[in-house]
Amino acid sequence: MAGCSTMSDTTIITVNPYPAMPVITTSDTVVFCMGENVILYSSSSVGNMWTGGSTGDSLIVSDSGAYSVTVTIGGCSTVSTDTTVTVNPLPTVTLASFTTTPCSDDAPFALVGGLPAGGTYSGIGVTSGTTFNPGSAGAIQGVTYTYIDLNGCANVATSNMTVVFCTGIEEYTSENVSVYPNPTTTGIFNITLRNASSTEMMISIIDIQGKEVYKALEKNISADYKKEINIMHLAKGIYYIKLSTDVEVKIQKLIVE
Repeated sequence: MAGCSTMSDTTIITVNPYPAMPVITTSDTVVFCMGENVILYSSSSVGNMWTGGSTGDSLIVSDSGAYSVTVTIGGCSTVSTDTTVTVNPLPTVTLASFTTTPCSDDAPFALVGGLPAGGTYSGIGVTSGTTFNPGSAGAIQGVTYTYIDLNGCANVATSNMTVVFCTGIEEYTSENVSVYPNPTTTGIFNITLRNASSTEMMISIIDIQGKEVYKALEKNISADYKKEINIMHLAKGIYYIKLSTDVEVKIQKLIVE
């Protein structure tokens, strides 16, 4: 119509800018060993969504994988580039049980049994990472074997070394003397003596520290002698039974399991 006009409503359109692409920084190296971790930090303090669904401006990572962070502000999202984390496994390390029972006055000797080869030993009585000195170790000592692989990852294995206090003590076995059962699982055992050469005998039991833990004087010993002894109140371990007469001394080792 002539002379008439209309006016439209005003529509305001807001275009939100995309947030800046987030950048991931790390607390340390992203290549490490199992059991360790690294912290990933987002350059944005708000709107973060990490791989796996965690939110926040940082993420603690302990597993291998590719990690990214998406930042959403005002409905617009920007994704960071991936950060790859590599977690190397620990080497499999074993240490065989020690089959020798050294005396406390024995000379130092090389330790063996740790696998893979090339690791080091540690513990009380161990020197230079390879040598065990019985004289400076306790009665039962844990020896640890440590191996580090090419990735720098370390693992350990431990085995006990039993040291016997046997200075001045030697085991004199005789077919005329029997100690049974040996080992004993109850602490109860028997001593038999055939063709005894004396009518009196002192029975002593000595622990691996050299301490006398049992003593009894037996009189009127017959030619075929037998005695049951109960040491179940004592700790499990290695003991020495010393049979002393006026003409001879016999010593035998007893194991209490």
